[in-house]
Amino acid sequence: MKDNFSLNTTPVEEDCAQLGSENYLENTERECSAYIGQLKRTFGKPPPNARFRVTKNPHDFGMYHDVVVEFDDEDVKASKYAYKIETNLPDKWDEQALMVVRGTEIVSLDLNTDHDMNDIVNVLKDFGYTQVSNVFAPSQFAIRGGILDVFSFGNAHPFRIEFTWEITSLRSFDENTQEPIDMLDHVSLYTLKY
Repeated sequence: MKDNFSLNTTPVEEDCAQLGSENYLENTERECSAYIGQLKRTFGKPPPNARFRVTKNPHDFGMYHDVVVEFDDEDVKASKYAYKIETNLPDKWDEQALMVVRGTEIVSLDLNTDHDMNDIVNVLKDFGYTQVSNVFAPSQFAIRGGILDVFSFGNAHPFRIEFTWEITSLRSFDENTQEPIDMLDHVSLYTLKY
């Protein structure tokens, strides 16, 4: 049976973006991505039947975010993984997560706007992104026809961007299953280079 543990959006002793504050959505999404990355570096990649997810929960002031680890409680490996994380949460950002939290936006994309995919690819290359056949980690991109997959620093999951003469589809997707997660109107891509 599916179960989950709420892990917050940042390590225990770190400040987090406050709901209702200026740029809350951008800041909390970056924190969630950095936190998931740090958890994966600390505890390893989730086993089958366990995964990290960002939830959006209603509050009087809007939707607040939370990082959760979901797992099948009948799967011993998945359960052990989730319990190990829940009882050993990090206190502070690690160096890589801190860079993501402080990341620099290099590309901003909106649905139904004109963009040249080659221009975006050139910017990604200039900032150290690597072209691969399938994205599975930050700083990677893949091209298939008019589709650009990008796993950006500062985001919990990669994005799939579909082009004709304009951006016709923006969505996040699970890098392991390739299944869509959310349809999006806007995407920001980040770098660690300053």
